[in-house]
Amino acid sequence: MDECGFPTVSTKAIKVIARRGKKRVGTSTSAQRGSNVSMALSVSAVGQSIPPYFLFPRKNMKETYMTHAGQGAVGIANGCGWMTSDEFTKYMDHFITHSGARKGLPTLLLLDNHTAHLSIEAIDKAINHDITMLSFPPHCTHRMQPLDITVFGPMKTMYTTKHDDWKKSNMKVTFDLHHIPLIVDQCLDLCVTPRNIKSGFKSSGIVPFNRDIFTDVDFIASKTNEENESDDEDDDPET
Repeated sequence: MDECGFPTVSTKAIKVIARRGKKRVGTSTSAQRGSNVSMALSVSAVGQSIPPYFLFPRKNMKETYMTHAGQGAVGIANGCGWMTSDEFTKYMDHFITHSGARKGLPTLLLLDNHTAHLSIEAIDKAINHDITMLSFPPHCTHRMQPLDITVFGPMKTMYTTKHDDWKKSNMKVTFDLHHIPLIVDQCLDLCVTPRNIKSGFKSSGIVPFNRDIFTDVDFIASKTNEENESDDEDDDPET
């Protein structure tokens, strides 16, 4: 399980092919701040996924926000638009419903090491449904989280492209919160595929399990940082 944010205003420029020497090319990015909607998604090592869970940055939820969402998707409003302990507890209900987790059918849930995932209510739900929650070590998700490795990267790129296409086709319409599930649903169909999901689990060494997936080279940066920190302490006159 992991989260990904999708903005109403894109700040990433689309690559454009133009004739050599042409000075005016029809693409731009907006300086507006816009709003960001978070999406929580869970996938399994066999290449399956459960419907997305959207978090809207509004105090009150409106049905219109989910007008264009895919089947089974859930949306809630919590004012901030990102996962908190209360929202994660609700997400656990969503996960349990679609994963089929229950007593007698042990389930392993891999997720980020975030305080929002550690509430007593969420842990109780996990225990009651035979779910073991295992978090990735801090600062390692870019290499160990399957969704980060092979799914969310292509999905964000495609979202930017489809967002730009939508704006060109709807010149006089403002891209709002309820349009995000529409674009995200299109990206899910093309990016959250069994092939991409399985590739993420394989690249991280989770499934099939590979304890040697990371070599000594992968740890050079961390060792260098530790040595620098040690040198700084030695140079400190107060130590």
